[in-house]
Amino acid sequence: MYQMGYQFFMMMIPFILSPYLARVFGPENIGRTSFISNINNYFILFASLGVSVYGNREIAFVRNDKKKLSQIFMDIFFVHFIVGSIIFVIYLFFCFYYKNDQILYLISSLNILATIVDISWFYAGIEKFKITIFRNVLMKVCCIILIFLFVHSHLDIGLYLFINASTLLIGQLLTWIALTKYITFVKPDYRKILYHLKQMIILFVPIVAMNIYHQMDKTLLGIMSTNAELGFYVYAERIIAIPVALFSVVSTVMMPRISHVTHQKQYEQQNQYINIMFKLNTFLSIGSFFGLLAISHIFVELFFGIDFYKVSGIVKCLSLTLPIIGFSNVIGNGYLLPNKKDNIWILSLVVGGIVNLVADMFLIRYWYALGAAWGTVLAELSVLIVQFILCKNNFEWNVVFKYIFRNIISGIVMFLIVYQILFYGENWQFLILSVSIGFVIYTFLSFFNFKNIK
Repeated sequence: MYQMGYQFFMMMIPFILSPYLARVFGPENIGRTSFISNINNYFILFASLGVSVYGNREIAFVRNDKKKLSQIFMDIFFVHFIVGSIIFVIYLFFCFYYKNDQILYLISSLNILATIVDISWFYAGIEKFKITIFRNVLMKVCCIILIFLFVHSHLDIGLYLFINASTLLIGQLLTWIALTKYITFVKPDYRKILYHLKQMIILFVPIVAMNIYHQMDKTLLGIMSTNAELGFYVYAERIIAIPVALFSVVSTVMMPRISHVTHQKQYEQQNQYINIMFKLNTFLSIGSFFGLLAISHIFVELFFGIDFYKVSGIVKCLSLTLPIIGFSNVIGNGYLLPNKKDNIWILSLVVGGIVNLVADMFLIRYWYALGAAWGTVLAELSVLIVQFILCKNNFEWNVVFKYIFRNIISGIVMFLIVYQILFYGENWQFLILSVSIGFVIYTFLSFFNFKNIK
């Protein structure tokens, strides 16, 4: 419940900030800040070293034993802290030698410090989501207020980056206050350091691959195209990120539970949890796909302004990834990781990263932001195909496909009705009306799609 409420709050943030920033910065400066953040994210990626996945899982395994819990936390955090500190120093050298927007890159170094002290993976593993949610909401509200108070023109880009990074760092530090309720601080077991480092690196490989097709497209757009095209693509991604955030909350809530019952060899309970996860992701992903197809052309113009009209076509293309991501999340986070089938998960993401890199090199050259979007679609599809092929004997796919087909029918009906309503008016009133009616109709039709998936 906390996670659902938090994700709803996070979904609202783009509705609050994006229209304001679009008009204050414009496409060119939106692309500029996005490119800086994109480069910064590569260092954050290596500083995190896959701890969010590995730490979450390992903590979930021992969460009922305080002694083991304390030791595992200290061992994993020690590795994370050392690696993160090394990456932070490397980033400072990068800032020293890279002269373009040097001050802005230095300001963004606070994001790396925030990553080093981040222990949200611990609270996710013990399913104490309330602590991190309260922290995140508090900091996000402060961030939004400060942006509206102090960011008023394109000259305030540095201040905008500082507000984002500093509130993130303070928020991460706040979660340490409650830590002593759950663990006792012990000396890291240095004999286990190399073991944890090896396991984190193994899980880090697919995360690198994942980030190649989540970050490389923006990097290549910034190099091969213009800041404006990058700005269009980033805002299209932000729209797609809203429904994807819902898949993430399902994974965040369900994965520790599935990992726990799997570790206890409660396989019937495991299947029930995977069944719930699949139904939720199918409902959300297919509904979001058809919904965005129907409203994106009007929503983009009303929300971002006429300068961002190109975003609509990119959103329609990227919406194809929603059902794909929804299904691959079930296989990856619901089955592969809890059952420690990391090799399959890693292979699928490596293939996805390679496909995205190759596709972007060709498609961005001719179609710019739209080419990057198609590269992402191909990458996500390749991930799902690899997982499907290697897990074809672990699911009753005939039942799965029947369930998916029923939701597709519900989505098509919703799409036709929403599109017809918007035909009579392209304003906020008709948009809100069409979305409300479409949601009710889709939910009503999907309610009868109750067949069990084992």
